[in-house]
Amino acid sequence: MIHILLLVMCLVTIITGHRDHGMQSGLKEDLELERQLNILNKPPIKSIHTKSGYIIDCIDINKQPAFNHPLLKNHKLQRKSIFERNISETRGQNSRIKSKFIFEKFARVYLSRIGAPYYGVSGTTSVWNPNVYKGQSSASHLYVKRGEGDNIDKISIGWHVFPELYNDNQTHLYLFWMSGKNGCFNMLCKGFIQVDRSYTFGARISVTSTFGGTIMEMPLQIAQDKGGN
Repeated sequence: MIHILLLVMCLVTIITGHRDHGMQSGLKEDLELERQLNILNKPPIKSIHTKSGYIIDCIDINKQPAFNHPLLKNHKLQRKSIFERNISETRGQNSRIKSKFIFEKFARVYLSRIGAPYYGVSGTTSVWNPNVYKGQSSASHLYVKRGEGDNIDKISIGWHVFPELYNDNQTHLYLFWMSGKNGCFNMLCKGFIQVDRSYTFGARISVTSTFGGTIMEMPLQIAQDKGGN
């Protein structure tokens, strides 16, 4: 049975100060974006031109890409859609990203089996706009995974600067999903359902932290649907 995870996010301004606890991470995933873009080729009900310069297409919620997943056939939604009867997807992420492993610095928290099973995880990260060089990316995220090697299931949410994905050096809110050797970003993921009316994965985060100045923080949460789906 496939589990649909609902992601709850908000972005808040915290008091002036300095904290150096951003994480930088190289990504090692093969996206198969060209194949996924064919899946997303569905007529929008409404298109929104954002201030950041990209376009969000709103697709009928019953025709959204999530239902291309064979395990979601005839699945009934349990949450209200982002608009009355449509769902959003980001247009224009059509470049193929090569697999890379550059350099990683990261922190991990291992949970005790005592008290398991776990149905969610949450945390807070400061939001930055680090400089990256050609072929690099920088990210701070929260993730959950199971398995090892080629049998990993993983979901990550957070922010990253990824020029090869967005064709810019800005900070973006992102989701990454991986199952085995397959992976995808943001709205390109089959099985993902957008329900939040305020934030869209792939969206640019225009206000970020400054050294010696205001720190922007982003609480993150990954939680299993209460219905167990």
